Amino acid sequence: MVSITIGGVEIAVDFTAPAIAALLLLTTPIRDCAILLLACMIHESAHFLFLGIFRKMPARLRISGVGLHLDVPEAVLCPLPVLTAILLAGAAANFTAALLFFAMHIPDAAMVNLSLGVWNLLPYRAADGGTLLYAWLEERMLERNTERLLWIWRAVWITATALLAAVFLISGGANPSVWGMLIFLVLSELLQ
Repeated sequence: MVSITIGGVEIAVDFTAPAIAALLLLTTPIRDCAILLLACMIHESAHFLFLGIFRKMPARLRISGVGLHLDVPEAVLCPLPVLTAILLAGAAANFTAALLFFAMHIPDAAMVNLSLGVWNLLPYRAADGGTLLYAWLEERMLERNTERLLWIWRAVWITATALLAAVFLISGGANPSVWGMLIFLVLSELLQ
């Protein structure tokens, strides 16, 4: 991993980022790569904006083959409504961008933003929606059995995985990259 610090925020590039970028550039038109990069920038910029609004400083922006990830150490100390706003800002920005791109008759950009927003709401801790759901469950079960929390969490993400796989199969299969992302999300849960 290569990293530099800008304005107190470490920007770390994982070895998988250039590999995936090269693969995308070899297999995908440059216009589509630019649309995906723009959607990711819209998403993370919204997180940065809301972190600034709530005066939370990210410690690191990690760029990897599966996307961008902000590490905010004190985010776990945020009140749940603040954490909710910060986490949902990215998906909300993507949904807003999707509407604007649809209105401007740029369906490719609209669909990429819509897809990125939906994927980030899935109930996996590697996604914003899963991080929020886990924090909500943790807060509700604060003085209860943590084993029960983990059991509920496993039931949620395993059910989500089964439903997504069924939808992909019933709809005639999904793009291999969609299956790859689903496998990544499952592996991220198994390895936590």
